[in-house]
Amino acid sequence: MSTKRRLPKTSRLAFVSTVCDMSRRGDIDAVIDTFEGYWRDKTRYPWHNTYVMLEKYWALENPETDVSETLLLLRDGVFGALGLHSLSLPIEMSTQEILRRIVKGRSWKDSRRSAREYLSQVVSDMIEQGQIAHLIPSALKHDGLGFLLPSLEKARLDEFRNARPKITRGKLDLRPLSKSVIGRTLLRQLSTKREMLAVDDPQVGQAEEAYEHMLLDLEVGEGVATLSPEDTLQVTISGEPLEETTERKQVRGVLPLTPGVQTNLTEYVGSPADTQSAEMSDVAEVRKREKRKKAEPNKGSEAS
Repeated sequence: MSTKRRLPKTSRLAFVSTVCDMSRRGDIDAVIDTFEGYWRDKTRYPWHNTYVMLEKYWALENPETDVSETLLLLRDGVFGALGLHSLSLPIEMSTQEILRRIVKGRSWKDSRRSAREYLSQVVSDMIEQGQIAHLIPSALKHDGLGFLLPSLEKARLDEFRNARPKITRGKLDLRPLSKSVIGRTLLRQLSTKREMLAVDDPQVGQAEEAYEHMLLDLEVGEGVATLSPEDTLQVTISGEPLEETTERKQVRGVLPLTPGVQTNLTEYVGSPADTQSAEMSDVAEVRKREKRKKAEPNKGSEAS
């Protein structure tokens, strides 16, 4: 009777688990290494079969575990490796479709460039169609997509302009604002969660005036302060805002001074009294030199 050696339960999904662990701890460099390794050893780094393995073995090996977290971690890893983490949420294209495009390339460098160009065009089309709900300017800029910001800002302004609150049936309708990126910022500033306001409500005049002021500020290019703080923060690869840090400045290497040459700065500056005495010494020295110069011709005449 022949016995077939059984593989460990998770062996079929070992690569998937490894990539998910890298993504979970934010080690995107390690994920990039697996992509670079794909063109050297497709058996060890089977990116082309990732979703095939998931569909075939996940239910068998993890019958009581939802696959959603694994799919999200894989997506974060792929977008992070492409340097486009800001597009992980806004783009509806499946990660599997993006991987198909990646593995068709001749190398990781070629595939990464091609995928970035393609996804950048996808986002550009989204902006033209007004699909801007999850596009964050600072995140796009961080991912090298700053060239999309002018069109995104214009789309946001057009969306806000079309979200003007109107009075219908005796009530001010704020629902259009809640569907606008800038409009939601305005509602937060007004501290209101209501969708409709009665015409006799004191907040009606306040809401209309605040809308007109914000629209005017944005149209003349002075609306930066009205945007939410999150829109101006740089984000990490996991999408969290970075704290402000001081950049390290590059310092040119210089030869160290010998102890005999190094002098405390206070010796150059000195106290007011020291400075005055130094000036007097300089004056005295100059006068001595002048006297010596005058005396030298006299000595010459005496010698003759």
